[in-house]
Amino acid sequence: MNFSKVRSLASLGVAITASFASLASAAQEGPDPLAGEQWNLHDAVAGARVGDAWKVTRGEGSVIAIIGSGITSHEDLDAHVLPGYDFISDHFFSRDGDGRDDDAQDEGDWREGGSECGLPGPRSSTWDGTHVAGIAMAVGDNGAGIAGVAPRAKLLPVRSMSYCGGTLQDVVDGITWATGGQVPGVPDNRNPARIVQMQTGAYGPCPVPMAEAIDEARRRGAVIITGAANDADDAALANPANCPGVIVVAASDRRGGLARYSSYGPIVSLSAPGGSGDADARNYIVTTYDEGRTVPTRGIYQVVSGTGVAAAHVSGTAALMLSAKPSLSSDDVTRLLVSSTRTMPVACRRPCGSGLLDTSAALTRALE
Repeated sequence: MNFSKVRSLASLGVAITASFASLASAAQEGPDPLAGEQWNLHDAVAGARVGDAWKVTRGEGSVIAIIGSGITSHEDLDAHVLPGYDFISDHFFSRDGDGRDDDAQDEGDWREGGSECGLPGPRSSTWDGTHVAGIAMAVGDNGAGIAGVAPRAKLLPVRSMSYCGGTLQDVVDGITWATGGQVPGVPDNRNPARIVQMQTGAYGPCPVPMAEAIDEARRRGAVIITGAANDADDAALANPANCPGVIVVAASDRRGGLARYSSYGPIVSLSAPGGSGDADARNYIVTTYDEGRTVPTRGIYQVVSGTGVAAAHVSGTAALMLSAKPSLSSDDVTRLLVSSTRTMPVACRRPCGSGLLDTSAALTRALE
């Protein structure tokens, strides 16, 4: 993954999409018609094993903030989306024609030919926030598509990234606001999140303002989660993965081994299903998406792969844990997620954390 040389930050967790047609809105009967395709949740070997956890809770009362590109309208998300905020301060890069406002819609991060903002092009819009949200908390039992790990949790979209990346200050303010802190000139957030997934990244040490914002967010009870990056490199080379207190998630493939694109290293906390990133659609992960190549058009379902995808499973699991036991601290959630993993079905040749996410085991330990 490339990082912006012009702006402060560029997206770290953009998923790898399969090179075949997207999945149309399912017409089959059933509470979640594409549930049978969700090996990432239910497979006994390589999946997150959510089944027993759903007998206890489905995430009621939890709020997951996703700091990244924003969100698009989708039938499997809209009912649980809270009022978010657009923190992009530079109207030139925002694509909505203005600076900060209360509209967190993803305007698309496509790039035309050549190199814009020091980043390569061309590429289509990735709808990063939308596909991550679907894995974490797509609405369950609604007759549409899929269910997320925490299908009754709420989503707080925080837009800090655009096609040219984003500034450090925009991301820092997004962290602060999402977790209940005050940002000058911005109305207070009435729905503070205790789970924050950061879909941002830049090479280099953790910037002091980001470290401070993360520390303050954790003091307010928030759990900060990010993907290890899709670079097949040392995860410690990039922030926010190398910031203190962040849960860093590597991606596992359809066999339950470290995905070939996933970054790794001692800084990784655990692994979770991210999809294989190969030529076989069955090895990817189905989620919510948008049909537009550039601007948003209509919600569809697509198969994706990436460490941001893996991190979304952990975000959803943290939402289940805090739904069942709100008294858990940030450190409690981190410790329980790491200690409840199971052995990787395929041994990692490079460090990939404590093991493979086991959602039901994490919830069981949280309630002990």
